[in-house]
Amino acid sequence: MKRIVGIVIMLCVLATAAGCGGNALRKISAAAYYQNGCEAYEKKEYAEALKEFKKALEKGLSGDFLVSSYSYMGHCLLELEDFETAEQYYKMALDTGEEPAMCYTNLGIYCRKSGDYEQAEQYYLSALEADSLYPEALTSLGVLYSVTGRAGEAVPLLEKAISLLQEPAGFYHANLAYAYAAAGRIAEAREQIALAKVRGYAQEDYERIAAYIDECEAAEGDMEISGGTSGDGQKPEPEVTQIPENKVTQAPEPTKVPTPTVTPEPTKAAEVSAGKIIAIDPGHQQKGNHGTEPVGPGASELKTKVSSGTQGVTTKVAEHQFTLELSLKLRDALTDAGYRVVMTRETADVDLSNVERAQIANRVEADIFIRVHADGAENKEANGISVLYPSGQNPYVAELSPESKKLAQSVLDALCDATGAKKRGIVERDDLAGTNWAKMPVILIEAGFMTNEEEEKKLVSAEYQALLVQGILEGVRKYFGE
Repeated sequence: MKRIVGIVIMLCVLATAAGCGGNALRKISAAAYYQNGCEAYEKKEYAEALKEFKKALEKGLSGDFLVSSYSYMGHCLLELEDFETAEQYYKMALDTGEEPAMCYTNLGIYCRKSGDYEQAEQYYLSALEADSLYPEALTSLGVLYSVTGRAGEAVPLLEKAISLLQEPAGFYHANLAYAYAAAGRIAEAREQIALAKVRGYAQEDYERIAAYIDECEAAEGDMEISGGTSGDGQKPEPEVTQIPENKVTQAPEPTKVPTPTVTPEPTKAAEVSAGKIIAIDPGHQQKGNHGTEPVGPGASELKTKVSSGTQGVTTKVAEHQFTLELSLKLRDALTDAGYRVVMTRETADVDLSNVERAQIANRVEADIFIRVHADGAENKEANGISVLYPSGQNPYVAELSPESKKLAQSVLDALCDATGAKKRGIVERDDLAGTNWAKMPVILIEAGFMTNEEEEKKLVSAEYQALLVQGILEGVRKYFGE
Protein backbone atom coordinates (compact mmCIF):
# COMPACT_ATOMS: atom_id res chain seq x y z
CA MET A 1 0.00 0.00 0.00
CA LYS A 2 1.38 3.26 -0.97
CA ARG A 3 1.49 5.49 2.02
CA ILE A 4 2.85 9.02 2.62
CA VAL A 5 5.32 8.64 5.46
CA GLY A 6 7.90 10.87 7.16
CA ILE A 7 9.39 13.29 4.63
CA VAL A 8 12.39 15.35 5.58
CA ILE A 9 11.88 19.03 4.90
CA MET A 10 14.58 21.64 4.62
CA LEU A 11 13.00 24.77 6.02
CA CYS A 12 14.23 27.76 4.12
CA VAL A 13 13.91 30.89 6.25
CA LEU A 14 15.36 34.02 4.73
CA ALA A 15 15.75 37.45 6.26
CA THR A 16 15.98 40.79 4.46
CA ALA A 17 16.44 44.27 5.80
CA ALA A 18 13.46 46.61 5.59
CA GLY A 19 12.95 50.20 6.64
CA CYS A 20 15.43 52.67 8.02
CA GLY A 21 15.68 50.88 11.34
CA GLY A 22 16.98 47.71 9.69
CA ASN A 23 14.00 45.62 10.92
CA ALA A 24 13.98 42.14 9.36
CA LEU A 25 11.01 40.76 7.51
CA ARG A 26 11.03 36.96 7.61
CA LYS A 27 10.18 35.41 4.29
CA ILE A 28 9.00 31.97 5.26
CA SER A 29 8.93 29.14 2.74
CA ALA A 30 5.89 27.07 1.85
CA ALA A 31 7.50 24.15 3.69
CA ALA A 32 7.80 26.21 6.87
CA TYR A 33 4.13 27.16 6.80
CA TYR A 34 3.27 23.52 6.17
CA GLN A 35 5.38 22.54 9.19
CA ASN A 36 3.57 25.12 11.31
CA GLY A 37 0.23 23.73 10.17
CA CYS A 38 1.27 20.19 11.18
CA GLU A 39 2.33 21.38 14.61
CA ALA A 40 -0.90 23.34 15.18
CA TYR A 41 -2.95 20.33 14.07
CA GLU A 42 -1.14 18.08 16.54
CA LYS A 43 -2.02 20.57 19.29
CA LYS A 44 -5.68 20.54 18.12
CA GLU A 45 -5.46 24.22 17.23
CA TYR A 46 -7.52 23.64 14.12
CA ALA A 47 -8.27 27.26 13.18
CA GLU A 48 -4.60 28.17 13.46
CA ALA A 49 -3.60 25.09 11.48
CA LEU A 50 -5.96 26.13 8.68
CA LYS A 51 -4.31 29.54 8.46
CA GLU A 52 -0.85 28.01 8.19
CA PHE A 53 -1.85 25.49 5.52
CA LYS A 54 -3.49 28.27 3.49
CA LYS A 55 -0.28 30.29 3.68
CA ALA A 56 1.66 27.24 2.50
CA LEU A 57 -0.64 26.95 -0.51
CA GLU A 58 -0.29 30.63 -1.28
CA LYS A 59 3.48 30.16 -1.26
CA GLY A 60 3.19 27.49 -3.94
CA LEU A 61 3.22 24.24 -1.94
CA SER A 62 3.48 21.34 -4.37
CA GLY A 63 4.37 17.69 -4.72
CA ASP A 64 3.50 15.13 -2.06
CA PHE A 65 2.72 17.89 0.41
CA LEU A 66 -0.19 19.18 -1.67
CA VAL A 67 -2.44 16.17 -1.09
CA SER A 68 -1.40 16.15 2.56
CA SER A 69 -2.18 19.83 3.04
CA TYR A 70 -5.65 19.56 1.46
CA SER A 71 -6.37 16.49 3.58
CA TYR A 72 -5.24 18.15 6.78
CA MET A 73 -7.43 21.15 5.97
CA GLY A 74 -10.40 18.83 5.51
CA HIS A 75 -9.67 17.29 8.92
CA CYS A 76 -9.50 20.71 10.55
CA LEU A 77 -12.79 21.83 9.03
CA LEU A 78 -14.44 18.59 10.06
CA GLU A 79 -13.34 19.21 13.65
CA LEU A 80 -14.70 22.77 13.36
CA GLU A 81 -17.98 21.31 12.00
CA ASP A 82 -17.74 23.17 8.71
CA PHE A 83 -18.80 20.08 6.78
CA GLU A 84 -19.41 21.71 3.41
CA THR A 85 -15.96 23.27 3.16
CA ALA A 86 -14.35 20.11 4.55
CA GLU A 87 -15.84 18.16 1.66
CA GLN A 88 -14.42 20.66 -0.84
CA TYR A 89 -10.88 20.21 0.48
CA TYR A 90 -11.18 16.43 0.60
CA LYS A 91 -12.25 16.49 -3.06
CA MET A 92 -9.34 18.79 -3.89
CA ALA A 93 -7.02 16.24 -2.29
CA LEU A 94 -8.57 13.49 -4.41
CA ASP A 95 -8.20 15.63 -7.55
CA THR A 96 -4.41 15.69 -7.11
CA GLY A 97 -4.41 12.03 -8.15
CA GLU A 98 -2.15 11.13 -5.22
CA GLU A 99 -3.03 8.65 -2.45
CA PRO A 100 -6.52 7.76 -3.73
CA ALA A 101 -7.17 5.19 -0.98
CA MET A 102 -6.50 7.78 1.70
CA CYS A 103 -8.55 10.46 -0.07
CA TYR A 104 -11.58 8.22 -0.62
CA THR A 105 -11.40 7.12 3.03
CA ASN A 106 -11.36 10.75 4.16
CA LEU A 107 -14.42 11.45 2.04
CA GLY A 108 -16.13 8.42 3.52
CA ILE A 109 -15.42 9.63 7.04
CA TYR A 110 -16.82 13.04 6.08
CA CYS A 111 -20.02 11.48 4.71
CA ARG A 112 -20.40 9.25 7.74
CA LYS A 113 -20.06 12.16 10.14
CA SER A 114 -22.51 14.23 8.12
CA GLY A 115 -25.07 11.40 8.10
CA ASP A 116 -24.87 10.17 4.50
CA TYR A 117 -24.15 6.49 5.19
CA GLU A 118 -24.92 5.23 1.70
CA GLN A 119 -22.39 7.59 0.12
CA ALA A 120 -19.88 6.84 2.88
CA GLU A 121 -20.08 3.15 1.97
CA GLN A 122 -19.43 3.94 -1.70
CA TYR A 123 -16.36 6.04 -0.84
CA TYR A 124 -14.95 3.30 1.40
CA LEU A 125 -15.47 0.73 -1.36
CA SER A 126 -13.68 3.06 -3.81
CA ALA A 127 -10.79 3.33 -1.33
CA LEU A 128 -10.52 -0.46 -1.23
CA GLU A 129 -10.61 -0.63 -5.02
CA ALA A 130 -7.59 1.67 -5.01
CA ASP A 131 -5.85 -0.31 -2.26
CA SER A 132 -7.48 -3.47 -0.94
CA LEU A 133 -5.02 -3.60 1.97
CA TYR A 134 -5.58 -0.08 3.31
CA PRO A 135 -6.28 -0.63 7.06
CA GLU A 136 -8.11 2.68 7.59
CA ALA A 137 -10.57 1.96 4.78
CA LEU A 138 -11.17 -1.58 6.03
CA THR A 139 -11.75 -0.31 9.56
CA SER A 140 -13.95 2.59 8.53
CA LEU A 141 -16.17 0.37 6.38
CA GLY A 142 -16.28 -2.23 9.14
CA VAL A 143 -17.42 0.35 11.69
CA LEU A 144 -20.08 1.61 9.29
CA TYR A 145 -21.42 -1.92 8.86
CA SER A 146 -21.29 -2.55 12.61
CA VAL A 147 -23.43 0.45 13.50
CA THR A 148 -25.94 -0.14 10.73
CA GLY A 149 -26.82 -3.71 11.67
CA ARG A 150 -24.45 -5.53 9.30
CA ALA A 151 -22.10 -7.09 11.86
CA GLY A 152 -21.59 -10.23 9.78
CA GLU A 153 -20.04 -8.14 7.02
CA ALA A 154 -18.13 -5.97 9.47
CA VAL A 155 -16.22 -8.75 11.21
CA PRO A 156 -13.99 -9.95 8.31
CA LEU A 157 -13.11 -6.36 7.38
CA LEU A 158 -12.06 -5.48 10.93
CA GLU A 159 -10.16 -8.75 11.34
CA LYS A 160 -8.27 -8.08 8.12
CA ALA A 161 -7.37 -4.53 9.20
CA ILE A 162 -5.85 -5.83 12.43
CA SER A 163 -3.92 -8.54 10.59
CA LEU A 164 -2.25 -5.87 8.42
CA LEU A 165 -0.97 -3.84 11.37
CA GLN A 166 2.11 -4.82 13.33
CA GLU A 167 0.95 -3.12 16.55
CA PRO A 168 -2.71 -2.10 16.16
CA ALA A 169 -3.92 0.59 18.53
CA GLY A 170 -6.54 -0.28 21.11
CA PHE A 171 -9.46 1.15 19.18
CA TYR A 172 -8.94 -1.36 16.34
CA HIS A 173 -9.57 -4.16 18.84
CA ALA A 174 -12.50 -2.26 20.34
CA ASN A 175 -14.13 -1.94 16.93
CA LEU A 176 -13.77 -5.69 16.40
CA ALA A 177 -15.09 -6.39 19.91
CA TYR A 178 -18.23 -4.40 19.10
CA ALA A 179 -18.74 -6.24 15.81
CA TYR A 180 -18.24 -9.63 17.47
CA ALA A 181 -20.78 -8.73 20.15
CA ALA A 182 -23.30 -7.55 17.57
CA ALA A 183 -22.81 -10.82 15.70
CA GLY A 184 -23.39 -12.85 18.87
CA ARG A 185 -19.75 -13.93 19.26
CA ILE A 186 -19.51 -12.92 22.91
CA ALA A 187 -16.38 -14.81 23.98
CA GLU A 188 -14.39 -13.36 21.09
CA ALA A 189 -15.78 -9.91 21.85
CA ARG A 190 -14.47 -10.14 25.42
CA GLU A 191 -11.03 -11.22 24.18
CA GLN A 192 -10.84 -8.22 21.84
CA ILE A 193 -11.99 -5.64 24.40
CA ALA A 194 -9.40 -7.00 26.83
CA LEU A 195 -6.74 -6.50 24.14
CA ALA A 196 -8.05 -2.99 23.55
CA LYS A 197 -7.58 -2.15 27.22
CA VAL A 198 -4.05 -3.55 27.28
CA ARG A 199 -3.18 -1.42 24.25
CA GLY A 200 -4.21 1.85 25.84
CA TYR A 201 -7.90 2.13 25.01
CA ALA A 202 -9.52 4.87 27.11
CA GLN A 203 -11.22 3.59 30.27
CA GLU A 204 -14.49 5.42 29.60
CA ASP A 205 -14.73 3.99 26.09
CA TYR A 206 -13.69 0.55 27.35
CA GLU A 207 -16.53 0.56 29.87
CA ARG A 208 -19.01 1.60 27.17
CA ILE A 209 -18.06 -1.27 24.85
CA ALA A 210 -17.88 -3.74 27.75
CA ALA A 211 -21.42 -2.71 28.76
CA TYR A 212 -22.59 -3.23 25.18
CA ILE A 213 -21.10 -6.73 25.19
CA ASP A 214 -22.96 -7.45 28.44
CA GLU A 215 -26.21 -6.26 26.82
CA CYS A 216 -25.67 -8.52 23.82
CA GLU A 217 -24.94 -11.49 26.07
CA ALA A 218 -28.08 -10.82 28.09
CA ALA A 219 -30.15 -10.53 24.93
CA GLU A 220 -28.70 -13.80 23.70
CA GLY A 221 -29.65 -15.42 27.00
CA ASP A 222 -33.21 -14.14 26.68
CA MET A 223 -33.39 -15.61 23.20
CA GLU A 224 -32.29 -19.01 24.49
CA ILE A 225 -34.83 -18.92 27.33
CA SER A 226 -37.64 -18.09 24.91
CA GLY A 227 -36.58 -20.91 22.59
CA GLY A 228 -35.29 -18.62 19.87
CA THR A 229 -33.71 -21.12 17.51
CA SER A 230 -34.21 -22.08 13.92
CA GLY A 231 -35.51 -25.44 12.84
CA ASP A 232 -31.99 -26.92 12.68
CA GLY A 233 -31.21 -25.91 16.24
CA GLN A 234 -29.01 -22.99 15.26
CA LYS A 235 -29.48 -19.47 16.56
CA PRO A 236 -31.02 -17.25 13.91
CA GLU A 237 -28.86 -14.67 12.22
CA PRO A 238 -29.28 -11.17 13.70
CA GLU A 239 -31.70 -9.02 11.77
CA VAL A 240 -29.93 -6.93 9.13
CA THR A 241 -31.09 -3.37 8.72
CA GLN A 242 -30.66 -1.22 5.66
CA ILE A 243 -28.29 1.72 5.69
CA PRO A 244 -30.41 4.61 6.95
CA GLU A 245 -30.58 7.93 5.15
CA ASN A 246 -30.24 10.22 8.10
CA LYS A 247 -29.23 8.44 11.27
CA VAL A 248 -27.77 5.26 12.70
CA THR A 249 -30.34 2.93 14.20
CA GLN A 250 -27.84 0.74 16.03
CA ALA A 251 -26.51 1.98 19.40
CA PRO A 252 -24.04 2.82 20.71
CA GLU A 253 -21.39 3.69 18.16
CA PRO A 254 -18.40 1.48 18.99
CA THR A 255 -15.42 3.80 18.94
CA LYS A 256 -13.69 6.42 16.91
CA VAL A 257 -12.95 5.74 13.26
CA PRO A 258 -9.27 6.33 12.56
CA THR A 259 -8.60 9.54 10.72
CA PRO A 260 -5.86 8.48 8.31
CA THR A 261 -2.41 9.75 9.19
CA VAL A 262 -1.68 11.97 6.25
CA THR A 263 1.89 13.05 6.85
CA PRO A 264 3.74 12.76 10.13
CA GLU A 265 5.17 15.94 11.59
CA PRO A 266 8.25 16.57 9.43
CA THR A 267 10.60 17.38 12.30
CA LYS A 268 9.92 13.97 13.83
CA ALA A 269 11.02 12.28 10.62
CA ALA A 270 14.24 14.29 10.55
CA GLU A 271 15.08 13.31 14.13
CA VAL A 272 14.65 9.63 13.31
CA SER A 273 16.63 9.53 10.08
CA ALA A 274 19.41 11.91 11.18
CA GLY A 275 22.60 9.93 11.77
CA LYS A 276 21.18 6.55 10.75
CA ILE A 277 23.62 4.56 8.62
CA ILE A 278 22.33 2.09 6.05
CA ALA A 279 24.67 -0.32 4.29
CA ILE A 280 23.54 -1.57 0.87
CA ASP A 281 25.04 -4.59 -0.85
CA PRO A 282 24.20 -5.00 -4.56
CA GLY A 283 24.33 -8.77 -4.91
CA HIS A 284 26.93 -10.59 -7.03
CA GLN A 285 29.50 -9.02 -9.38
CA GLN A 286 30.68 -9.18 -12.98
CA LYS A 287 32.79 -12.29 -12.44
CA GLY A 288 32.06 -14.84 -9.74
CA ASN A 289 34.74 -16.01 -7.32
CA HIS A 290 34.48 -19.75 -6.73
CA GLY A 291 36.94 -19.79 -3.89
CA THR A 292 35.47 -20.66 -0.49
CA GLU A 293 35.05 -18.98 2.87
CA PRO A 294 33.42 -19.93 6.23
CA VAL A 295 29.64 -19.63 6.25
CA GLY A 296 29.88 -17.94 9.65
CA PRO A 297 32.45 -16.90 12.27
CA GLY A 298 34.31 -20.02 13.44
CA ALA A 299 32.39 -22.29 11.07
CA SER A 300 33.92 -25.39 9.50
CA GLU A 301 31.33 -25.30 6.70
CA LEU A 302 32.61 -23.47 3.62
CA LYS A 303 30.66 -21.74 0.87
CA THR A 304 31.53 -20.16 -2.47
CA LYS A 305 32.75 -16.60 -1.93
CA VAL A 306 30.42 -15.05 -4.49
CA SER A 307 28.52 -16.48 -7.44
CA SER A 308 27.73 -14.75 -10.71
CA GLY A 309 23.97 -14.89 -10.10
CA THR A 310 21.10 -15.40 -12.49
CA GLN A 311 20.12 -13.43 -15.61
CA GLY A 312 17.04 -12.27 -17.47
CA VAL A 313 15.41 -15.03 -19.48
CA THR A 314 14.74 -12.74 -22.47
CA THR A 315 16.78 -9.57 -21.95
CA LYS A 316 19.85 -11.49 -20.71
CA VAL A 317 20.47 -8.69 -18.23
CA ALA A 318 22.75 -10.12 -15.53
CA GLU A 319 21.58 -10.14 -11.92
CA HIS A 320 24.68 -8.23 -10.81
CA GLN A 321 23.81 -5.48 -13.30
CA PHE A 322 20.20 -5.24 -12.12
CA THR A 323 21.09 -5.23 -8.42
CA LEU A 324 23.67 -2.49 -8.90
CA GLU A 325 21.34 -0.28 -10.91
CA LEU A 326 18.56 -0.68 -8.34
CA SER A 327 20.91 -0.20 -5.38
CA LEU A 328 22.35 3.04 -6.74
CA LYS A 329 18.84 4.43 -7.11
CA LEU A 330 18.02 3.26 -3.58
CA ARG A 331 21.18 4.95 -2.31
CA ASP A 332 20.09 8.26 -3.80
CA ALA A 333 16.56 8.01 -2.40
CA LEU A 334 17.78 7.13 1.11
CA THR A 335 20.33 9.94 1.00
CA ASP A 336 17.65 12.43 -0.05
CA ALA A 337 15.55 11.23 2.90
CA GLY A 338 18.33 12.12 5.34
CA TYR A 339 20.09 8.77 5.87
CA ARG A 340 23.79 8.08 5.54
CA VAL A 341 24.37 5.33 2.99
CA VAL A 342 27.39 3.10 2.48
CA MET A 343 27.63 0.88 -0.62
CA THR A 344 29.65 -2.33 -0.68
CA ARG A 345 30.21 -1.77 -4.39
CA GLU A 346 29.39 0.89 -6.96
CA THR A 347 30.75 -0.84 -10.05
CA ALA A 348 30.44 -4.32 -11.57
CA ASP A 349 34.18 -4.97 -11.85
CA VAL A 350 35.00 -5.85 -8.24
CA ASP A 351 36.10 -8.96 -6.36
CA LEU A 352 34.27 -8.92 -3.02
CA SER A 353 33.28 -12.05 -1.18
CA ASN A 354 30.04 -12.16 0.81
CA VAL A 355 32.00 -12.09 4.07
CA GLU A 356 33.91 -9.01 2.93
CA ARG A 357 30.64 -7.26 2.09
CA ALA A 358 29.30 -7.88 5.58
CA GLN A 359 32.57 -6.64 7.04
CA ILE A 360 32.18 -3.36 5.16
CA ALA A 361 28.82 -2.86 6.88
CA ASN A 362 30.41 -3.80 10.21
CA ARG A 363 33.30 -1.35 9.83
CA VAL A 364 30.98 1.62 9.31
CA GLU A 365 28.75 0.41 12.19
CA ALA A 366 25.66 0.50 10.01
CA ASP A 367 22.29 0.50 11.73
CA ILE A 368 20.86 -1.92 9.16
CA PHE A 369 22.28 -3.96 6.28
CA ILE A 370 20.21 -4.41 3.11
CA ARG A 371 21.32 -7.02 0.58
CA VAL A 372 19.72 -6.61 -2.86
CA HIS A 373 19.20 -9.65 -5.09
CA ALA A 374 16.86 -11.09 -7.73
CA ASP A 375 15.45 -14.61 -7.83
CA GLY A 376 15.61 -17.41 -10.35
CA ALA A 377 13.85 -20.77 -10.68
CA GLU A 378 13.36 -23.66 -13.08
CA ASN A 379 9.63 -23.02 -12.86
CA LYS A 380 9.18 -20.18 -15.34
CA GLU A 381 5.85 -19.23 -13.73
CA ALA A 382 7.42 -18.49 -10.33
CA ASN A 383 7.09 -14.79 -9.47
CA GLY A 384 6.92 -12.35 -6.59
CA ILE A 385 9.03 -10.83 -3.84
CA SER A 386 10.47 -12.45 -0.72
CA VAL A 387 12.79 -11.14 1.99
CA LEU A 388 15.28 -13.40 3.80
CA TYR A 389 16.45 -12.95 7.39
CA PRO A 390 18.36 -15.01 10.01
CA SER A 391 16.28 -17.25 12.26
CA GLY A 392 16.22 -17.30 16.05
CA GLN A 393 18.15 -20.59 15.89
CA ASN A 394 20.93 -19.21 13.69
CA PRO A 395 24.23 -20.50 15.19
CA TYR A 396 26.04 -17.24 14.41
CA VAL A 397 23.65 -14.28 14.63
CA ALA A 398 20.55 -15.52 16.47
CA GLU A 399 20.49 -12.29 18.49
CA LEU A 400 19.87 -10.33 15.27
CA SER A 401 16.78 -12.36 14.34
CA PRO A 402 13.99 -10.33 16.04
CA GLU A 403 15.01 -6.97 14.58
CA SER A 404 15.93 -8.52 11.23
CA LYS A 405 12.50 -10.14 11.07
CA LYS A 406 10.85 -6.83 11.89
CA LEU A 407 12.83 -5.10 9.14
CA ALA A 408 12.10 -7.90 6.68
CA GLN A 409 8.35 -7.73 7.24
CA SER A 410 8.27 -3.95 7.05
CA VAL A 411 10.21 -3.88 3.77
CA LEU A 412 8.27 -6.77 2.21
CA ASP A 413 4.90 -5.21 3.03
CA ALA A 414 5.92 -1.85 1.62
CA LEU A 415 7.48 -3.39 -1.50
CA CYS A 416 4.35 -5.37 -2.35
CA ASP A 417 2.13 -2.38 -1.60
CA ALA A 418 4.19 -0.20 -3.93
CA THR A 419 4.56 -2.67 -6.80
CA GLY A 420 1.52 -4.91 -6.54
CA ALA A 421 3.85 -7.92 -6.79
CA LYS A 422 2.98 -11.29 -5.28
CA LYS A 423 4.01 -11.46 -1.61
CA ARG A 424 6.04 -14.65 -1.19
CA GLY A 425 6.72 -13.90 2.46
CA ILE A 426 9.65 -13.44 4.79
CA VAL A 427 11.90 -16.48 4.90
CA GLU A 428 14.39 -17.69 7.51
CA ARG A 429 17.82 -18.47 6.01
CA ASP A 430 20.84 -19.44 8.09
CA ASP A 431 23.25 -20.57 5.34
CA LEU A 432 24.17 -17.14 3.93
CA ALA A 433 27.68 -15.93 4.72
CA GLY A 434 26.82 -12.32 3.95
CA THR A 435 24.13 -12.52 6.62
CA ASN A 436 25.98 -14.62 9.20
CA TRP A 437 28.95 -12.26 9.42
CA ALA A 438 26.83 -9.13 9.94
CA LYS A 439 26.64 -7.36 13.30
CA MET A 440 23.39 -5.45 12.75
CA PRO A 441 19.84 -6.27 11.57
CA VAL A 442 20.26 -7.74 8.10
CA ILE A 443 17.91 -8.73 5.28
CA LEU A 444 18.28 -10.05 1.76
CA ILE A 445 15.65 -8.83 -0.71
CA GLU A 446 14.71 -11.13 -3.59
CA ALA A 447 13.09 -8.42 -5.70
CA GLY A 448 11.50 -10.73 -8.26
CA PHE A 449 12.23 -13.56 -10.69
CA MET A 450 14.47 -12.86 -13.67
CA THR A 451 13.44 -16.28 -14.97
CA ASN A 452 9.83 -15.16 -15.32
CA GLU A 453 9.50 -13.34 -18.65
CA GLU A 454 6.80 -10.91 -17.51
CA GLU A 455 8.45 -10.06 -14.19
CA GLU A 456 11.91 -9.84 -15.73
CA LYS A 457 10.74 -7.09 -18.10
CA LYS A 458 9.41 -5.16 -15.13
CA LEU A 459 12.60 -5.57 -13.11
CA VAL A 460 14.79 -4.02 -15.79
CA SER A 461 12.44 -1.08 -16.43
CA ALA A 462 13.07 2.31 -14.85
CA GLU A 463 9.40 2.70 -13.90
CA TYR A 464 9.26 -0.54 -11.92
CA GLN A 465 12.63 0.08 -10.30
CA ALA A 466 11.27 3.41 -9.07
CA LEU A 467 8.42 1.52 -7.39
CA LEU A 468 10.88 -0.93 -5.83
CA VAL A 469 12.95 1.94 -4.46
CA GLN A 470 9.83 3.62 -3.12
CA GLY A 471 8.78 0.42 -1.38
CA ILE A 472 12.16 -0.23 0.25
CA LEU A 473 12.40 3.40 1.38
CA GLU A 474 8.96 3.30 2.95
CA GLY A 475 9.71 -0.03 4.61
CA VAL A 476 12.90 1.39 6.12
CA ARG A 477 11.07 4.46 7.38
CA LYS A 478 8.38 2.30 8.97
CA TYR A 479 11.04 0.14 10.62
CA PHE A 480 12.70 3.19 12.15
CA GLY A 481 9.31 4.38 13.44
CA GLU A 482 8.74 7.22 11.01
